[in-house]
Amino acid sequence: MHARSRSSRNRARYLSILAIALMAISLPANVSTRAHHTLAVHARFELSSLAASPFPSDRFTVADPDQNTGRRVALPMPADCIAHQSDCNDIAVLNELDGFNQHPRISIPFDGDIDVSTVTSDAIFLVEAPASAAEPAVGASCDNDAAELESESSVGRRVGINQIVWDVATRTLHARADEALEEHARYVLIVTRRVLDTTGKPIAASRDFKTYRQQLCRLDHPESVWYRRQLMRAEWIARRAGVQNRDIAAVSVFHTQSATYMARRLHEQIFAAPAPTPADFHLGSGGARTVYNLADIASVTFNRQMTTGPTLSPTAGSLVGLRFVAGAVGRVAFGRYQSYDFRVHPGEYIPAVPTANGVLALQGTETIYFNLYLPSGPMPAGGWPVAILAHGASLHKNFAAGTDSSYAAANGVALIIINAAGHGFGPSGTLRLQFTDGTGGVLPAGGRSLDQNGDGQITVNEGFQASGDHGLRDQADAYLQTAADLMQLVRVIQAGVDVDGDSRPDLDASHVTYWGWSLGAHYGMPFFAATPEVKAAVFATINAPVLEHRRLSSRARNQVGAMLAARVPSLLNSDYGLTEIDGVPVAAPLFNENVPLRDQPAVINTVPGAIAIQQVLERSAWVGRNAEAAAYAPLVRLQPPSGQLARPVLIQFARGDQFSQNPGTTELVRAGALEDRTALYRHDLFYPTLPAALQSESIYTTAHAFHAALAQTGWLPIVTGCHQQAARFLASDGATTIVPAYAQYWDVPIVLPFPVDLAFIR
Repeated sequence: MHARSRSSRNRARYLSILAIALMAISLPANVSTRAHHTLAVHARFELSSLAASPFPSDRFTVADPDQNTGRRVALPMPADCIAHQSDCNDIAVLNELDGFNQHPRISIPFDGDIDVSTVTSDAIFLVEAPASAAEPAVGASCDNDAAELESESSVGRRVGINQIVWDVATRTLHARADEALEEHARYVLIVTRRVLDTTGKPIAASRDFKTYRQQLCRLDHPESVWYRRQLMRAEWIARRAGVQNRDIAAVSVFHTQSATYMARRLHEQIFAAPAPTPADFHLGSGGARTVYNLADIASVTFNRQMTTGPTLSPTAGSLVGLRFVAGAVGRVAFGRYQSYDFRVHPGEYIPAVPTANGVLALQGTETIYFNLYLPSGPMPAGGWPVAILAHGASLHKNFAAGTDSSYAAANGVALIIINAAGHGFGPSGTLRLQFTDGTGGVLPAGGRSLDQNGDGQITVNEGFQASGDHGLRDQADAYLQTAADLMQLVRVIQAGVDVDGDSRPDLDASHVTYWGWSLGAHYGMPFFAATPEVKAAVFATINAPVLEHRRLSSRARNQVGAMLAARVPSLLNSDYGLTEIDGVPVAAPLFNENVPLRDQPAVINTVPGAIAIQQVLERSAWVGRNAEAAAYAPLVRLQPPSGQLARPVLIQFARGDQFSQNPGTTELVRAGALEDRTALYRHDLFYPTLPAALQSESIYTTAHAFHAALAQTGWLPIVTGCHQQAARFLASDGATTIVPAYAQYWDVPIVLPFPVDLAFIR
C-alpha cells in the first residue's frame, strides 16, 4: 500500500513536471523562464543587460570623482561598430556624461503581458533619494550595511509617469517622468505590484530581484557591491514612500546628469578673462566709421555668400521693422568685437569636460559682427538702455523680414543683434547701403555659416549643427557657443560702447535686457539664466528639445526623417510612416515613432522600428539637455544660483503654433514655475476672423509668425501688440507687463490648465 502510494505520487509529480515543460515549449522564451510555477508575470531584473532590467540604472555607470554626481555613464557598446556605427557614435558621446537624462524616458521589461490600464503613477513612480552622510564608497564590503540604511530618516519628492508606451514585441513598458527631475541628483525608480497582468493578477518580483544581494556579492566586483548597496537603499526608500516589501516588484537607482553647468562654466570663464577690447565701428572702406542716420538709408542689399566660389547672391534687405514706428530709430551702427570660440572645427562641437572641476578649452577666437539701432532724441546721461535682439532659425542679423523692431526704440531702448553661430551665410558676404543722396557704401555682413558637408554650397544655417561622430549633439553646442558670444557682448557693453567717437558710452551697461524670438529664444534661455548681468528677458515662441519639436512640426518633421535615414543602419520605417501630424500633411521621408502626447492614453506599440526611433529621440534630448531651455528655466526665478536674485521674464507663445508646439512650451513654463509670467496668444480665436484669402496662407495657419510678421497686413493687430508688450517690459527692466491691444485674443497671464495638445489649424 505504501509502495503503491509513493509510486502514484512520483507518477503525478512526473506528469506535472512534464506538463509544465510542454507548456514552456509552447510559450515565448522569456515566459518559460519565469521563476514560479504559478506563471506570475515579473518585472525582469537581469542586471547585466540593458534590455532585461529597469532603465535608467547606475549599474551602467562607473565611479568618477571629477563629476558632480561622482559617477560617469558607461553604456555597453554594440558588438559590431561597423554595422551599428551610429549607435556606437551616440554611446561614445553619452558615456561622457555624469548621469542620465534629467527628464528621463523610463524602460521596464517584463516576462509576460501586463494590463497597461493598471500602469499609473501610483503603480510606478520615482522618488528623490536623500543625500546620505553614510554613502558607501566603491569597494566597500557587503558586511554590516543594514544599520547605515536605517539611520536615514527622510525621502524626497515623488514624481509620477506620463506618455506611456507598451511595446508588444519586447514586452517592455516605456514612459517619461511626469516632470523634469533635479539635476545631478539621485533617484529611485519603484515598480509595485499594483501593476496587474492580463488576467488581473498582481505582477511579482522576479527571482533575480529577490536574490540580487547574494548575486552582486558573489560577483566580487567593487562596482557590483556598490550598486547592491544602492538597491538596498532603494528598497528602504520604497518602504519610506509607503510601499511594503511584499509589494515591491523591482527598483532601480540612477543619478541625473548635470544639466546647467556648461552655460554657467562659460560665464565663469568669460567674465574672469581679461577685459575685452572696445567694439570697433570702422568697417567701411579705408576704415571709415559705419554709423548712419536711418533716415539717410534708402535701401540695403545683402550680398550673400551661398557657395565656396567668388560669386555673391544679392537679396533686398527689409527696413520695414525699423521704420514701422515712424521716427523711432535714429541711427544704425555696424560694428564688431572679438569673442571666444569653444567649438572644435571641423565637427562644430564643444568637447566634454568633467562637471565638477573641468575647464572648457578655448579653441580660438572669432570676429563677431553686430548691428546696433539707437533711438531718436536726446540720449540719457548714462547711455541708452539696450536689449540684445536674437533672430529666429534660418534668419540672420542683416535686415531679414521679421527680424527687426522699432518698438524698443519708441520706448527708449536700443537694440543690438548678432548672427547666431552657423547663421548668416558665408563670411565673405557684404552689405551694400544705398543712401538718399545717391551715394553708397559696402561693409562686411558678418556671415558665420560654412560649407560643412563639402558640397560647395553654404546655406543660411550650415554649421549650426554638430557633425560627424558628435552628430547626436545636433544644435546644442551652437546654442552654447552663441550664448558665449552674447556673454562676451555683455562684457563689451560693460567696457563702454562709443558709437560716435566722442569718448562717451552710448549704451547703459546697467540696463541690459534680452529679446529672443523662436531659435533666439531657445539659445537665449541658457544665456539669460547663466548671465545675471542681464536684467530681464522676453522669450517668444520658445520650445522643447530640438528633435522633439521638429518631429511634431508639420513643416520640419521631414528633417528628423532625413536624420533617421542617414543613420547607419537607417531607422526609417517608411512603410508605417505618418503622413500627417494633427491632421496637417507632412513631407517625406516619412517615419512613425508612435509616441503619445502628454496626458494622452497609453500607446500599445506594434509598429516595427518605432522603439528604435524613440531611443534616438531620447538620446538626443539627453545629450542636449545641457543646452536645453527647460533645464535652465528654474534658474531664472524658482531656483536662482547661490548669490543671485530672481529676475523678471516674459514668455509669449501662440495656441496651435506648428513650429514651436504648445506641449514643449508648457513643459518649460512648468519647469520654471513661470505660469504668471506667460502670455498666451489665442490664435484659435483670431484665425477665424481673418479674410478667407488669408486663411489659406501658410504663414497664418502655422501661427508661428505672430511675433515677427510686421510686413504681413493680416498679422498687424497681433504682432504690434506683441511688440508693444515686449518693448514696455524691457524698457522697465521687467517691472511692467501690459495686456496687448485686442485683449480678447490674449490670456495674460495664461489661463490654466496648460494647453498640452497641438491644436493645429488644418
